[in-house]
Amino acid sequence: MIGDFDPSDWKVGISPDAKVIGDIVQKAFYRNGIKHNSVKWTVPNLLSDHSVRHPVQKFASKIFYIYRNLESVFLWRLVLERIENAVDYYSVFLRFIPWYGHKEVFAKIELSIADKSENKLLTCDFGESRRFDVKNDINSIQLRFHAPMFIEYSDHEESLVILCDIVQSYLPEFSLLKDLERSFDVMSSVSGDVTLLSNDGKTFKAHRIILSARSSVFAARISHDITENLPRKVKIEDCNGEVLGDMLRYIYTGKPEKLNLLAGDLLSAADKYNLRGLKVMCEETLLSTLSVNNAVEMLRLSDSCKADLLKSEVINFIMLEENVSKVMATSQWDYLKETHLLKELCQAFADRQKTAKKSA
Repeated sequence: MIGDFDPSDWKVGISPDAKVIGDIVQKAFYRNGIKHNSVKWTVPNLLSDHSVRHPVQKFASKIFYIYRNLESVFLWRLVLERIENAVDYYSVFLRFIPWYGHKEVFAKIELSIADKSENKLLTCDFGESRRFDVKNDINSIQLRFHAPMFIEYSDHEESLVILCDIVQSYLPEFSLLKDLERSFDVMSSVSGDVTLLSNDGKTFKAHRIILSARSSVFAARISHDITENLPRKVKIEDCNGEVLGDMLRYIYTGKPEKLNLLAGDLLSAADKYNLRGLKVMCEETLLSTLSVNNAVEMLRLSDSCKADLLKSEVINFIMLEENVSKVMATSQWDYLKETHLLKELCQAFADRQKTAKKSA
């Protein structure tokens, strides 16, 4: 469900003659700080549906959705088509469904044919993140296979299991950033027209034009220093050398090196210097470590950094029936009594109760 409705049966993104069929099982997990969305589509009676009397050529899964929060929902569906002039050969591909202002998304995709235990029998990994939108159809990103080799039979029924792993990214991967990544260490040490000084005395050479292009905050500060004819040295009071160095690595390459270790500090830096991409990375990394013991601290951090994705997920986590009493029993809970966050939690709980009553 999204809000008050369920779009899973919409026949959008497919031709009118396609048959919506099968069950979808969806789950999310984190690997190395990156969120993976795993989808299992079980297609029943594939070969029997394609017969002389019932010549079905195209099948589609129900629509499934991947979300960051209620305002950022991305709709997808899997499509299975019989390859023309090839007996029992099919291709499966993924289709993005534009909805609610979301007209494009970047994602890494892996498609697999599997057995009922989800052991992968045939896999195609499409490598780098690709752009999905209305005009850029995904038919070229497909897995082709001979169906009889992978059909499983049980209780007089046949079924085909298709797995799809989706890693959505909210910023595309540019080759320029990859080139800069390869040369970052040399470039930052031997050149640069400005020096950044951390609060523990470490210095980093950088380039004003790159800092200004990547961060509106740096742009304003550097412009002011140039206007005032100040020395080409900028003191970063709120970052130690380790955090500043990794923030600079992100600015130049799009990939921080110590994200798992420094996610909290990098989130604060990303918020202050308006580095939106880094902020998203930090939020998702922190979510992968969310627990009863750190939920209050995570809530405080997300609030102070205006990290809406992280904050909404932490509130949802705390409000779970199996978690709320455990979180209240932690030593950190007393901190909330002195802040507006306790009021927000109570409001979230009240909203959830109202929704539950309406659904009953």
